[in-house]
Amino acid sequence: MLTGNVLHQVELRVAPPGCYWHVFPYKYEPRASNLNSMARLAWRDGEHGMFYTGGTPAAALWETVLRYAAINQDVVSTSHQHLQGMALAQLTLRDPVPALDLRPPFRRGLVEAGSSLDLFWDQVLKEPDHEKTHSVTNVVMQQLRSAGYPDGAALIWYSRQAGSETATLFFEPPMQSPWWDVEEIHFLDTTAGQNVIAGALGEQGLVWRGAALGDEFEPPVWVD
Repeated sequence: MLTGNVLHQVELRVAPPGCYWHVFPYKYEPRASNLNSMARLAWRDGEHGMFYTGGTPAAALWETVLRYAAINQDVVSTSHQHLQGMALAQLTLRDPVPALDLRPPFRRGLVEAGSSLDLFWDQVLKEPDHEKTHSVTNVVMQQLRSAGYPDGAALIWYSRQAGSETATLFFEPPMQSPWWDVEEIHFLDTTAGQNVIAGALGEQGLVWRGAALGDEFEPPVWVD
């Protein structure tokens, strides 16, 4: 079990008001958190739901429905099954939210650069087994509570799937759905939704090829 502090000091920044993107099963409300999430840095205490957002549509998509996508000569493809029942929401956060910013160089406000804890966080943010990161969140929130922040804080880092794109993880409580305004919802298992995916990937210099409705999905031929 992880013991001891995982931050040299607590220096809260904020997740700023503005635009965020969130992928969710559209049988749920777009501002609903997930109490049962097993994703990276989920707060698995049975009392806090996780609400994952990306700073761009691409960040939100790569961390969710495109997590297992293939890329061949800049052409992206995935099975249509990964899009079934899923939607992408554009949300506006109304007010700033206290956050721990784990992105370099801001992480230097939390741990000394090049220290063992700095290297520890590098590993946590790359750990493929997300369950191993849950104890880290518990320790972080305990340390925040001891520092006088009983509500914890959001967590910000660079998405492992989307490179330099920013991911922000909110927790409920304290998050509540009125924190957010819903601007747009794109249903990803429709042609219109796939056009949104194509546009998001186009911003990265990539081409979207297919997960059309029905069973006709065929990945592109792999070129050695």
